Amino acid sequence: MIKNLTSGTAVFTQPSGPIKCAGAPQMIAYLAADFWRSQGELEDTRVVLLLLTPVMFGVKVFD
Repeated sequence: MIKNLTSGTAVFTQPSGPIKCAGAPQMIAYLAADFWRSQGELEDTRVVLLLLTPVMFGVKVFD
């Protein structure tokens, strides 16, 4: 789906409950955005990362 999207809105989500690696769901959003940038398609693509938790990371020093 990432390779086929050339414009529009891409929505990525992160689970609200505890998970082993909080960065994993975010990583695909970052990798996808980098791919679209390398293809010259990021200007036409809106990347949305939805977090259902009040903070991005559970460890305060990283949040």
